[in-house]
Amino acid sequence: MQDFIMNTTTPRWQDLLAKLIQQDHHEVPTSEVELYQAQPALGLDLGLAWSEALLPGILLAEEEPRVQARFPASWNAARHVTLAAPFPCCIGMAPQFLQKIDGIMDNAHAFFQQETMGMPTLSADITLDNKTPLSQLAIARLAGDTNQIERLIPQLDGELLQKNERAAQLWFNGQRDEAREAWNSLDDNSPVIAFNLGIGALAHGDTEHGRECLARAVNGFDESTGWHHLAELFLAVVE
Repeated sequence: MQDFIMNTTTPRWQDLLAKLIQQDHHEVPTSEVELYQAQPALGLDLGLAWSEALLPGILLAEEEPRVQARFPASWNAARHVTLAAPFPCCIGMAPQFLQKIDGIMDNAHAFFQQETMGMPTLSADITLDNKTPLSQLAIARLAGDTNQIERLIPQLDGELLQKNERAAQLWFNGQRDEAREAWNSLDDNSPVIAFNLGIGALAHGDTEHGRECLARAVNGFDESTGWHHLAELFLAVVE
């Protein structure tokens, strides 16, 4: 896991926003810059996002998978992902993709009801140019290639990982009740499953259970990963 720990001198918006929400504010801020403006201005760190996109697979696999240190060329399309809705912790998704956070600030309940939209469409000449099913699935999910995703999931290492990815695909297909039911059948000791149970509960309107699951996710993820900070953000806005 040490290969996935990266240091940066630039504070992440997740850190800044979570701290802001958890503080008491009795005065109007003097700054005219909104926090959600910072991330697009800084740009997406593709290497960091690639590490985050593989992390769910690494945490859920039965054995530590082999991964490439360098992201493939197809991952450059991740620069264009600017999501404004909740998405599950699964292969191919990175916390940094949630860049439009004004919605969660305005109405957290409505935010969790939104469907995940905005994945880019890769050009036809781009192929799955990575050898492992883990990294190929990351690219296929980025492209929204359902056929490739369905082909690759059975090749993943372990039943828990495969079931999480199938549930995530149900979520992206708009079948949120089915996704939540699938996650409910899994062992929630992993922060990945706890995170997904949390957003599933919040989408269903079950705030109490959502908070409980997100709290387990916050405690389970290493503080070096953006998944920890994203779970912390979601927990802060629903509390």
